[in-house]
Amino acid sequence: MGLADSLIITVGLPFQIIQSNKLLGVNMIYSILLAFILGVPNSHAFQISIQFGGDASSQVQAKIERVRDRVVAIVNSNEFKQEVMKISRFKCFDSDNLPEDVKTISDVLDYIEKTHAQIKISFFYEESRVSASTGTRIISFNTYHFNDAVDSETANTLFHETLHTMDFGHCGKNNIRFFPKIKKSIPYRFGDIVESLY
Repeated sequence: MGLADSLIITVGLPFQIIQSNKLLGVNMIYSILLAFILGVPNSHAFQISIQFGGDASSQVQAKIERVRDRVVAIVNSNEFKQEVMKISRFKCFDSDNLPEDVKTISDVLDYIEKTHAQIKISFFYEESRVSASTGTRIISFNTYHFNDAVDSETANTLFHETLHTMDFGHCGKNNIRFFPKIKKSIPYRFGDIVESLY
């Protein structure tokens, strides 16, 4: 099977170009050029796959998917990496489950870039400051905040909670070496960067 018979190009969300086995000549060249114009994520690009619970309407799902696509594009961008590298002192990526080689900001970026987060989305209602909570690969959005949140705020929350599913914590509880404020932890700092670049 040659390249023309098997070429499948997946282009950064929300674009997906899939050429069939009949891909030949001009069509193949056109597809390759279009992929380069739109930007093809490398094989290790950060991704988020979402499964929705039964309590999510089609409108809510559309919002989450729209935001997810933008979050993925931002996290895979050079702008995001540049903003992260501006953080001069990072005290806090505590988790007992992170790989041992994740010790610096660069390591964190590499770890995130290689991650394909697979999460389930559900919803709850609570009149509190809590915008979402995270279980094992489950992110529960509080509709008390979600319904009025603009996309950039939802992006912040989605990436923050996704980082929790990747074992990044708020620090302090499991890491007594450091006593940073909760807002200095990776989920907060990185979520804020995503919101600022949205």
